[in-house]
Amino acid sequence: SRIRVALDKKNGLKILQKAVVETINTIVDALCKKHRISKDDIYIVSVAGNTAMTYLFVGLDPYPLIKSFKERADVAKTPYWLEARDLGLNVNENADVYVLPCAGRFLGGDVVGDIITAGINFSEDPALLIDIGTNTEVVIGCREWFIGTTAPAGPAFEGWGLTHGVRAVAGAIESISIDSKTCKAIYKTIDNVKPIGICGSGYIDLLAQLFINGLIDFFGKFYRDCECPYIRRGEKGYEYIVVSANESGTGRDIVVSEEDLYNIIDSKSSVCSAISILLKKMFLSVYDIRRVFVCGAFGNYLNLNSAIAIGMIPEFPNAQITYIGNGSLGGAILTLISKEYRMEAERVAKTLATIELMLDPDFMEEYQAGFMLPGKKDLFPTWRQASRDIKPWRPS
Repeated sequence: SRIRVALDKKNGLKILQKAVVETINTIVDALCKKHRISKDDIYIVSVAGNTAMTYLFVGLDPYPLIKSFKERADVAKTPYWLEARDLGLNVNENADVYVLPCAGRFLGGDVVGDIITAGINFSEDPALLIDIGTNTEVVIGCREWFIGTTAPAGPAFEGWGLTHGVRAVAGAIESISIDSKTCKAIYKTIDNVKPIGICGSGYIDLLAQLFINGLIDFFGKFYRDCECPYIRRGEKGYEYIVVSANESGTGRDIVVSEEDLYNIIDSKSSVCSAISILLKKMFLSVYDIRRVFVCGAFGNYLNLNSAIAIGMIPEFPNAQITYIGNGSLGGAILTLISKEYRMEAERVAKTLATIELMLDPDFMEEYQAGFMLPGKKDLFPTWRQASRDIKPWRPS
């Protein structure tokens, strides 16, 4: 939608570039005030963003990014050096502005930042990096090579399009477990206030708990005869009551419907298919991955056990899991203070081979395989079989 505004609206590119710069200036002003420094003392700036935002910030025509999805976009894999005065940044007018290089149409400087923050570019063994969001970036690689793609996960992980989905704000349910004896939901909200809805991490926990406790089958459908008092027929079909009206901050029941579960399964299948396809391309199995890095704002709240239980992230029996938070910001920091890391960022961008997931012949097969929880046996060597022993819930 941003690219369409840049292309279709009169002076659209300039309007969006100005909006980006003004937003950055607001943040810079707040930081200067907080730390009692002068904007004139800021003499270098480092910026990391996805490819579309990089084009908008730099002022490049973004049309090549959407010209054709049947062929690769010609994206320069070199950094941009600009002057603050030309951009209108509220820093020293002679400051240099360094923009991390992009690696492809959907893999921008933010992903390059993720890679150098995680240190995959120095790893001897294959490692996996996942940056989870509306678009989920997936990279597998080591010191000598990288291959990456983007999964169109959709907005479900941010709560959009779900019956009681909300962003990660105060009152959002961020984690959920289900009492195996009563099948009642036990939840935690952001800031510990009354619940107003469920955010992405809560939905992933909820799907996992419903599956593990025998309240839904392999296709995400509620068992009709499991005798759970919290399952009922609602306006959109069968649903599970997470929070009753008298406990919620909205005065209404907070529920999850089968339609919601389908949307979450749809999103998780897309993410898992991206990982599976990259493993296939490099003739690797889940046993070959030694490190897994989870990054992005959403990744900080992700319960990895829940993500594996629903088949969003495969089992990696030999891997160490590391949460690195905002890897894009980490990459901006590293390239801000180190010439060596700027050179490394450019090497990573030029080395990173990109896969257009939607054009890959294996995509539909891998994507559809994820609709039967948790997913393919080779991706879940122990959990898939164990999950087949789960029985429909019955009161004890």
